[in-house]
Amino acid sequence: MIIDTNFVIDLLRGRKDAREKLEELKQKREPLIIPPGAVFELKVGKPGDEEIDKILGNLSRADLTPEIEKEAAIIRRNLEADGKPISSIDYLVAGTARNLNEKLLSRDAHFGRVENLRVERF
Repeated sequence: MIIDTNFVIDLLRGRKDAREKLEELKQKREPLIIPPGAVFELKVGKPGDEEIDKILGNLSRADLTPEIEKEAAIIRRNLEADGKPISSIDYLVAGTARNLNEKLLSRDAHFGRVENLRVERF
């Protein structure tokens, strides 16, 4: 499962729905993977934050590969052609999930615009 930035932020804020989802995923032994774009957003928001580093230390990290870059570019071209763009970082997040054939865990409804992206909300 690919983890979006908002899930980590909600964990840091102590949101019940995020904590419950984390416990559910742990019980299922679901691999939790954070894409480089989400790591970037977290580090920009609170650089040097020990809580963020602790959470990141418990997640697998996806590498930014040429295949993910290509997938993100395809997603961007398609959404912009449809007049429904999303943020640059979110293209990378969606590209990571699609390339790795993983679900994306996010609260962001705009990921629903991305064709063939499996999104799980929490």
